[in-house]
Amino acid sequence: MQRGPLTAVPQIERCKNFMIGSMYSAVSGLQAHQTKMDVIGNNIANVNTYGYKTNRATFADVFYSTRRAASQPNANQGGTNPSQIGYGAKVATIDVIHTRAGAATTNRPLDIYINGDGFIAVKTADGLAKYTRAGVLSIDTAGNLVDRNGNMVLGLPLDATTGMPKLDKDGKATIQSMVPVKLDPSIEYTGIEISINGEVVAMKPGPPTFTPAPNTGWMSGSQTVKPDSLYSGEVVLTIKRDPSATTAFVPGAYNSAAHSGLAGEQIPASAITVPTDADISGKLMLSVVKTTATTADYKLTGTRADGTTFELTSAIHTPPAAYGAAVATTAITFDATTVGGTGNITVNVVNDAAAPATITAPPTDRVVIADAQEVSVTLGNGVASTMTVTGYGYEKSGNRVDFPSATVNLGGGTPDTTFVMGDVTFNIDPGTFGALRDGVVQNFTVGNVAAGTSTPVKLGQVAVVTFYNQDGLSQEGEDYYLETINSGEPKGYVPGRSGTGTLLAGALEMSNVDLSREFTEMIITERGFQANTRMVTVSDEMLQELINMKR
Repeated sequence: MQRGPLTAVPQIERCKNFMIGSMYSAVSGLQAHQTKMDVIGNNIANVNTYGYKTNRATFADVFYSTRRAASQPNANQGGTNPSQIGYGAKVATIDVIHTRAGAATTNRPLDIYINGDGFIAVKTADGLAKYTRAGVLSIDTAGNLVDRNGNMVLGLPLDATTGMPKLDKDGKATIQSMVPVKLDPSIEYTGIEISINGEVVAMKPGPPTFTPAPNTGWMSGSQTVKPDSLYSGEVVLTIKRDPSATTAFVPGAYNSAAHSGLAGEQIPASAITVPTDADISGKLMLSVVKTTATTADYKLTGTRADGTTFELTSAIHTPPAAYGAAVATTAITFDATTVGGTGNITVNVVNDAAAPATITAPPTDRVVIADAQEVSVTLGNGVASTMTVTGYGYEKSGNRVDFPSATVNLGGGTPDTTFVMGDVTFNIDPGTFGALRDGVVQNFTVGNVAAGTSTPVKLGQVAVVTFYNQDGLSQEGEDYYLETINSGEPKGYVPGRSGTGTLLAGALEMSNVDLSREFTEMIITERGFQANTRMVTVSDEMLQELINMKR
């Protein structure tokens, strides 16, 4: 019987199958090492990508064919271990290594580095929430705080009264309750920064203010600008007397030389009469000199509309009557024809011979002077009854704004103390304003409008988001991660609380790729790949030898 050939063929086929199995195992090893090399290549490619986290591939064996099962020992024979043949390797996991990398200083206020655990949450155009460690942020023209791809940065909602974040009892917020961080684009904020605890703060310009120019003594107090005014820059005015204006008199206030007890009190308008056709513009000063116990000299000095001065002397020399309701008032008259007027300028004067401190309320129809040998009293100002104001200013855009003309009435009772030019309200001293001569304020820059003192304001609250299992996040590309069923739900916190990282402005997180480790892994992977290719070659050679045995 020829049994050899009958048993040789199955043996050869069995060896052939084993050789093919080794080749398939080697192929699986090639595939696994190629995948690992892909991971290494991606890591090295992103060695300078801000916020990138290195990936790691791990291997696992696939399955085994049991050639002989394990046997249990007994009284006559010992036990044996199983005999198994493995069938290659596979990639078991590709993990993200979330270790924190160092900070790269950029000195850009809206670049932020998370100094610890957590992610920045952003919302895409379709409402999808994504998470990133790359804090390259900016403000768009609509006032939105966005990342480098234009996705809106989500923050914690703020209480309208306290400005504090709205959180639950555990100090966290859900992703559904978080809101985009947004600034009012109509306000020109400056110095926008993000603080260590995520507060978006900036300097808000104060309401516009008006700063008077020199030689504007006709203004009184502060000038006001509408809070929403767009004016910026110089304000130019022209102030003229109305051609049909007459002369009016605006009384002044007592000074200490006239009467120390009444200093600052208003001189009554009814005590002085000035003809409406008198050429008087500016201060009227009354000088009283007692020459004897029964005589006195009275002089009235002032300025004409053309700027020349005049001095009038009264023909009356009777000393002022003593102060008191029962005593007749001394009426001092001056010939107004010298200043182009019709009739007389009259000043009703009364003398206070008692102690000045006893006077608490001035009379309503007389000018009270102290009992002294020589007294000079500024009675008030001769003014034009009406003045016309025109002018212009500039908006922030640079456009010129011509103001509607304004008429200021200074005669006929109570004089105007304000006038409006566009968005600016001017407060004036009627006596000084009404005495301005034509040409003095002619296309004259009377002041400037500018933003008021800036104040710091809180505009929003950037949140740091954490997950129960951050390793379960799905990488999306563009430095984004997505929530998965194994990552847990996102929870938003104030940076620095509940174990989250604080924020460092002016810096970005570098890639945590370790080049020395990657190069080492590259060499190991390359050698593993080479070994598997060699396994394919050797298996092929062994199969060739088996085939040759059949010839």
